[in-house]
Amino acid sequence: MPPWHADPNLGEFTNDPRLSDANIVMIDAWVRGGTLEGDAKDLPAPAVLQPGWHIKPDVVLTIPEFLVKGGEQDDYE
Repeated sequence: MPPWHADPNLGEFTNDPRLSDANIVMIDAWVRGGTLEGDAKDLPAPAVLQPGWHIKPDVVLTIPEFLVKGGEQDDYE
């Protein structure tokens, strides 16, 4: 989960990722109970990843490559 920096005292926020107190108690009990693994038949199917771009970018920038001989300093600009 990414950090959530919104102040909860200022109101409710759409898509608030914070866990409820009930969720925290449930996870804490699970961890303290030995974190038993669930039934493998309940697992979702593994994701199938396709090679390449999943979202077509507007532009792809490239830079030329060059070799720097060992012992020489890289001329970075």
